[in-house]
Amino acid sequence: MTASTPASQRVTDLAARLEREAPTTECLRLAFGGERIDVRSNSHALLDHLRTYFAAFDGGDHARPADLVVRAHQMTPPELDLPYREWPREPGKRLGKEAFFDLDDGRAVLKIRTGMQFLVGPDLRVACGDCLANPNQVVNFIDFQYMAWLMNQGLALCHAAGVTRGGRGLGLAGLAGGGKSTLALHLISAGFCFTSNDRLLVGPRPTGQGHVMKGIPKHPRINPGTALANPDLVAILEPERRRALEPMPREALWSLEEKSDAEIDRLFGPGRVVLDAPLDAFLILAWSHRDPSPARFTRVDLATRPDLLDAVMKAPGPFYLPDSGPWPQGHAPPDAAFYLERMRGLPVWVAEGGVDFARGVDVAHEILDLSPPERAALQPPGS
Repeated sequence: MTASTPASQRVTDLAARLEREAPTTECLRLAFGGERIDVRSNSHALLDHLRTYFAAFDGGDHARPADLVVRAHQMTPPELDLPYREWPREPGKRLGKEAFFDLDDGRAVLKIRTGMQFLVGPDLRVACGDCLANPNQVVNFIDFQYMAWLMNQGLALCHAAGVTRGGRGLGLAGLAGGGKSTLALHLISAGFCFTSNDRLLVGPRPTGQGHVMKGIPKHPRINPGTALANPDLVAILEPERRRALEPMPREALWSLEEKSDAEIDRLFGPGRVVLDAPLDAFLILAWSHRDPSPARFTRVDLATRPDLLDAVMKAPGPFYLPDSGPWPQGHAPPDAAFYLERMRGLPVWVAEGGVDFARGVDVAHEILDLSPPERAALQPPGS
């Protein structure tokens, strides 16, 4: 603590002060993959935005009490008088994104660029600042808290996408630029349902038989190369922008930092999101656009391929406070043994050689043992 932060100051005290200054009198009830979340705010406009954003992911089962309550205070960024320090990120990542400060009963996190602040503690999840100007940060905070809830139930956080069909699920991880989002969206075009785009929680079933995966309620953010490679996605691009991009070389397209939301329900129709699903296999994309050889797919043992395991594991960041053990104080490599234990018995495949999304779609069907007649039956109407 410092002189500007009295030893008696607590996250619960700061949260109570925010509630006095901007009472959260309105509530948005959500249900994600079996869990219930209430989002409370003093801003009707913010809750309307969140209701629209999460509509495709909301299971609609709002009757039971909430597992999590998230508060979002729309207000001038408050002065909390906390001596924040920058969150150490993994090597190669841009600094200056987040700062944090730990109090006796929780943590405060500051988004450095926007001034948004967040409080996390036991049964306490609070966002404050100009939420209406930064709604994506509120969406991300809700998702982070949902993710933390699942991690504290023993699931492993993976840097992966997830798709499902016919009661069977496939996780998709990838080395940098591997195209897991692109392949996932090609699979959705081929009749699969969306589970998650970039974060996937996995673990054994409580019964001990098989595995489960739980997705994060967030629309994929895709680049122009992904949009142009899939006819179902080109509507994301304005016609003029599409005409400008089409002549560009493939590598230049993939390197563009120009992301758009691929809204699953708008692009593929209703009922194409399943956040809670069985997990039957994992496919890791280690192929490369620069490799001229054909794509090849091989069954692997993750215990003997630490390079592939690195592509699966994901550190949670400053918003995660484990129920037991020390709180993370910056980026630390995830525990490989924990991931191997959570994924024990799960078939894992690797794609190497050159990138071939059409072949990837076929192999995904083969990995999940889907026959050609079953594939045809899964094609969405009008495809």
